[in-house]
Amino acid sequence: MTLFHLRFVLLVAACSLLYPESKAADKVDPISGVWSWDASGRPGGIRKSEMKLWKEGESLKGSLHVGGRELPIKNAKVDGNRLTFDVEVAFNGVSHKTTYSGVVKDGTIKGNIQPDPNPNGQTRIRDWDAKRERSLWVCTTHNPRHTATDAQEMAKLSREMGCVWDR
Repeated sequence: MTLFHLRFVLLVAACSLLYPESKAADKVDPISGVWSWDASGRPGGIRKSEMKLWKEGESLKGSLHVGGRELPIKNAKVDGNRLTFDVEVAFNGVSHKTTYSGVVKDGTIKGNIQPDPNPNGQTRIRDWDAKRERSLWVCTTHNPRHTATDAQEMAKLSREMGCVWDR
């Protein structure tokens, strides 16, 4: 082994002691990201649902994408790996609330979706099984926050708006 190779091996060993992989893994937020799931639609069809979630300090922020609309989440709470939030949508001038609650584990959220009762007073609780599709970067220099899921989106928003990014 040459002196160069020996120095390289020692450098790699020193770096692995100073920056073990577990430190980096501990910093990854298991909730922030782009999540998707299949939801039952009308009449009896399946539609893909997607949401973006991110943490700002102790607060949970995000939006749900349904039927071409982006709906902000409200009343969001995180307690360890449990989360709950509401989404409101208006139909014919009447606001309807749906509550999402679940447990985050290993890149999935398992829980339930509970809409407001229908006019007959019935509530149809559905299972919720979301999968984390990709990471999400949040522009911290603007409010409301802008988000990006890849380097191309980040570069575009950085050029156009001067975004500073946080994961």
